[in-house]
Amino acid sequence: MLVLPIRPLQGRLTLICRRTIQETHDVKTFVFSPKGGQASQFKSGQFIMQNLLIDGAPVARNYSISSSPTRPDDMRMTVKRVPG
Repeated sequence: MLVLPIRPLQGRLTLICRRTIQETHDVKTFVFSPKGGQASQFKSGQFIMQNLLIDGAPVARNYSISSSPTRPDDMRMTVKRVPG
């Protein structure tokens, strides 16, 4: 379970990764739902910024939300693995 805090249109929202889908050999979709019945509202084209540690170094990455805003309880983020 991955807990991902994001800033939606207003306030702060905590998402829980409920499952992953292996789309191709180098693409995965992560399916999130709001923690504790929080309301999830986002607009088309909105992105999630993640601050990660990769090989011990801090890295900021932006990922677009790949699901429809009409399904707020099924927020998806699709990521392609890139060498390096």
